[in-house]
Amino acid sequence: MEHSCAVEGDGTVKCWGRNNYAQLGHGLVGEYTLPPGTVSGLPSGVTSVISGAEHTCALSDAGEVYCWGRNTYGQIGNGATGNRVAAPNLVGGLSSDIVAISAGSDHTCALTDLGGVKCWGRNDYGEIGNGTTGGNVLTPTDVTGLSAGVVAIDAGPGVTCAIMSTGNVKCWGYNKGTTPSDVLGLPAGVTDISVALSHFCAVLTDGGAVCWGSNQFGQIGNGSTGGNVSTPTAVVGLSADVTAIAAGRNHTCALSVDGAVTCWGWNYMGQLGNGLLGDFYPGPTAFAEVIGLSTGAKLSAGNYHTCALTTAGETKCWGYNYRLQATGKDLTEPSPVSVVGF
Repeated sequence: MEHSCAVEGDGTVKCWGRNNYAQLGHGLVGEYTLPPGTVSGLPSGVTSVISGAEHTCALSDAGEVYCWGRNTYGQIGNGATGNRVAAPNLVGGLSSDIVAISAGSDHTCALTDLGGVKCWGRNDYGEIGNGTTGGNVLTPTDVTGLSAGVVAIDAGPGVTCAIMSTGNVKCWGYNKGTTPSDVLGLPAGVTDISVALSHFCAVLTDGGAVCWGSNQFGQIGNGSTGGNVSTPTAVVGLSADVTAIAAGRNHTCALSVDGAVTCWGWNYMGQLGNGLLGDFYPGPTAFAEVIGLSTGAKLSAGNYHTCALTTAGETKCWGYNYRLQATGKDLTEPSPVSVVGF
């Protein structure tokens, strides 16, 4: 993901960064864009926006979903494939109101008000969850066995996960199968989950955090680097209870109950926000919290950059910025910087 988007207080959406597939929704196609521009063609009252690798979707307060950008695999949900969709497209086939949306690299999923999940787009690894692999799913399709009981979803590259009302987690797609199955070794009582390229992280009801998957760069947070961690493992060294977590390509960040943000893993592009560039940090104890950031409220992690919404309503980002996806300035930022244009 090399672009970023945010919802302003009045419900309008602004996007910035790479725009090679019109994923910024400005009606134009270009290499990258700054400062953040308003997405045209959306209804008033957007409540959330999510970014895939090269497409974007927004959820309105009426429970409708709009998508735009790359549509090579049908991830826009307009019943067709094509190079790009330059303006927001109303996704059809969603009979129930939608309460949450999430996007993987090339697929999109929606959570209905009835607790069911529907997905569409690329299905090479079974990430749509309909029991098949291969081909593209061009319209919203029910995920097998998840017609009710889901409270949250998150989609990553080739994989999707859902938090159930029971507090357990089911995933499907790459290395998980074509229909939802329980994550083994994960304590019941999950409140938040984040799916990245090759690792997963979850927040537990007791305020702890666990991660599993690739640990090449220390992104699991268990104090070591290298290899794969096959079962959910506690993140060590967090100073306060965690309320939210965000997994990037090779790094992870956590938001604590006190509003502090802590990151760990790969820091080659400054995506950990500790004021430095380079090296690996295999756990929160390896350095101090993200510097220069007032109390955080929400987190989002891209491939090599991270963004936070503060309680004061500021949007701040840090990390790799070659496509202007972090701060809207053509610089790599190793500590949080306010995004220009808000």
